[in-house]
Amino acid sequence: MALPKIVNDGLTVAKKVVRCCLEHAALVASTFLMSDCVVVEIKEPEPMLARTP
Repeated sequence: MALPKIVNDGLTVAKKVVRCCLEHAALVASTFLMSDCVVVEIKEPEPMLARTP
C-alpha cells in the first residue's frame, strides 16, 4: 500500500511540530498559573519631546 503524496511531502512532520508546540505552551501556562508570584519587567514609557511652535 502506497502512502499518499501529502504524507511524503512532510505533513506528518509539521503535525508533530504543532503538537509539540501546543504541549510546551500548555506546560508553561500551567506553571504560570500554579506559581505564587511572577516577576516581569515593566518598561517605562519614553518621555515625549517638547514641540516648538
